[in-house]
Amino acid sequence: HDLVLSAVGRPLNPRGRTGTSGRGLLGKWGPNHAADPVVLRRKPGASGTTDGANYQMVAIQRADTGQWAIPGGMVDDGELVSETLRREFSEEAGALEDEDARERLEASLDQVFASEGQLVYE
Repeated sequence: HDLVLSAVGRPLNPRGRTGTSGRGLLGKWGPNHAADPVVLRRKPGASGTTDGANYQMVAIQRADTGQWAIPGGMVDDGELVSETLRREFSEEAGALEDEDARERLEASLDQVFASEGQLVYE
C-alpha cells in the first residue's frame, strides 16, 4: 500500500475514517512504544511441577481504576527500553511503605539491570 497523506502532511488511515481525530489516545505523534515487564518467580516452598501452578507474577493495582495490571509504561524519547523497564517497575511495583523492603528491591533491580544486555533487533 502506498502511504497517503492529508492536506497537512499527516498519514491517512488506509481503511478510511475511524472517527478519531488528532492522536486519539496516543501520548504523542509517531511511535508510542511501551515497556511492560512480566516478572515471574517460583512460589516459595513449591516443588517441581512445571504446569505453572507453582509460579507467582508481579502485578499492581491501578489507583485510578482499581484494576490489576502488569507494571510498565511508555518509553521516553532517547530512552533505552531497559531503562524504561527499570524505571517503570521501580515506580509502580516498588512503591513500598517498608523502607527496608524498598531498599532490598532497589538492590535486586540494580543487580538485574547491571548487565548491558544483548541487542536482539535493530
